[in-house]
Amino acid sequence: MLPVATDADGDPRCVYGAPMARPAGGVPGPAGASDTGREPGHGDGRGGDDDPEGIGPPGHRSAAGWPLAAAAMAAAVLVGLVHLATSSGTPLVFGGDQAVLALQVHEATRFHATLGPYSRFGWSHLGPALFYLFAPLYALTGGSPWSLLADSLLLNGVSLCLALVVVRRFGGEWAARWALVPTGLVAVALGALSFETLWNPNLEGATVLLMVVLAAAACTGSGPSVVGVALVGTYLVQTDIGTVPVVGATAVCAVGGYALRRFRRPAGGRRHRSAHAHARRSAAPGRTARPAAAPGRTARPAAAPGGTAHRPRRPWAAWALGGAGAVVVVVAWIPPLVQQVTGHPGNISRLVHFFTTPQNGPGTAGSNHSFAQAWHVVANTVSVVPFGTVPATTPFTGASTARQAVLAASLVASALAVGWAARRRNAFALGLGLVSLVGLAASVVAAMRIVGPVYSYLMLWAVFLPVPAWIALGILVAGRSAPDARRRHATGGVRLGAAVVASLVLVVPTALFARQLGEVPWSTSAPDHQIPAIASFASSRLAATSGRSVLLVIGNADRWPVVAGVMLALTDRGDHPEVQPAWAFMFTPRAVAGPGPHAELVFTDPPTGPAGDAAATPSGSTFTGPWGTTVVRFVPAPGGAG
Repeated sequence: MLPVATDADGDPRCVYGAPMARPAGGVPGPAGASDTGREPGHGDGRGGDDDPEGIGPPGHRSAAGWPLAAAAMAAAVLVGLVHLATSSGTPLVFGGDQAVLALQVHEATRFHATLGPYSRFGWSHLGPALFYLFAPLYALTGGSPWSLLADSLLLNGVSLCLALVVVRRFGGEWAARWALVPTGLVAVALGALSFETLWNPNLEGATVLLMVVLAAAACTGSGPSVVGVALVGTYLVQTDIGTVPVVGATAVCAVGGYALRRFRRPAGGRRHRSAHAHARRSAAPGRTARPAAAPGRTARPAAAPGGTAHRPRRPWAAWALGGAGAVVVVVAWIPPLVQQVTGHPGNISRLVHFFTTPQNGPGTAGSNHSFAQAWHVVANTVSVVPFGTVPATTPFTGASTARQAVLAASLVASALAVGWAARRRNAFALGLGLVSLVGLAASVVAAMRIVGPVYSYLMLWAVFLPVPAWIALGILVAGRSAPDARRRHATGGVRLGAAVVASLVLVVPTALFARQLGEVPWSTSAPDHQIPAIASFASSRLAATSGRSVLLVIGNADRWPVVAGVMLALTDRGDHPEVQPAWAFMFTPRAVAGPGPHAELVFTDPPTGPAGDAAATPSGSTFTGPWGTTVVRFVPAPGGAG
């Protein structure tokens, strides 16, 4: 009888030193086969922790386990954060929409925020999730405006990193590295300012990508991923009512895919092909099966194709994660529901009335957009790679043939991924293709429902929707060639080439993105002296009257951006600025002046008339800056001094 050699781990080898095969479900099978009898990474779309379909190049086993894709994206975000920190000594003044959002974040630090970002149509978006996300850092930095830029970059950057982490968890590290390519290219095409500017349209695209990737993970039977879809979807619909179609469609895919995956399984676990059939089909000639473990001895878990053993499942961790996410979702809907009950009328009632009643008011012309117009809108949105963003002067409802071809190619790629993944029985790739296909269709529906002229920022949230389809195709293409790659002995040249390609995949997109984030000219931008000067003017007049409350009167509607900036500056100084009731939709009802006499700060445009005419002489102080020329007049409260 020939002696049986053992390897360094104590596993038996045949007499010639070749590794002996592992049993699959108690039946002798090929080396590396799992104990369920399925092919690694085949059937459930999850497979091993590192390389579920063996799509990575051969090499050292730990290389496949390093989360380099997410780390590379995190490094780019870190470059942006460092650049913001080094620029924070430069005065930063908010006006317009940014000032209004900053005021809402200030309200959230006191737990007073109940509404989402305002709309020019007189209502607010569904909820304040965005403001409560930004409130902690804003409060910790004493209300620094730079913290809101850092919050914006963190929200977008963390969303992209988490999307790559989810791809790695359910598709493998090499799939995550491939996912970095389309994700990074879209990020570079959008530019750094689209990721670190405080403006709600810029804070949705990356979170949409995270939501659809989580929905694809839910199609593999992951319960926490379903809760993740609900959590991210709550943020999106509270921040932008226009995302309701894509969030709803994605949620249906996530819940439906999860239900099919979980409730169609037999009692014994996942449905896999017969272990006997797998052993007969894939056992290598000349290999001797390793006998089953001796009684009383625990068999070592089968290794994943990348070389890392499957980790034991911890159901309690999944339940805890899902439960915590569900609690957050419930809590996030309390403020808008409270406002609906206490408001007169409630914001949700305003929204329902607006979207169920034909709109003929100012700014609503063209509210019935055709399918062709919506198609062009989505084509302009998703074709930032390779054509870049559409100039603001270009009609957004008209797309070039090349841009339309990009949208058509994205739909074809999504459909191809769905069909191919279904044939391969790869649930994760199937989910990626499905959510991309359904998301693009839902975005066309959302574009048809836009009321009024279509501006480019209204659909910016859809920019990442084609990315999951290309990730799925990359997973499927690489997985298709994996068996042949495993049969061949990898030479040093193959290993070197694979390492070079992997390095380029990681370095090029993230290096370009990091360079953009690190070159934003924050410190060299011309500071805005107009708003601080008006705030100082108002504070000095209030100090002379021994008062802190002042009513900001918007004499001309185009002066509202300046008023918003002054209101934020006065709030930071400890004063109590208020606005007229007509502007409650923008500044929330809490900012509306109550009854009683008030000191007033009146904002108007410069008077017009011939030079030297008395009508052309401003009756107040004139301030000029990036928002144009503003005439400000202080009117003390009746009985006040100064």
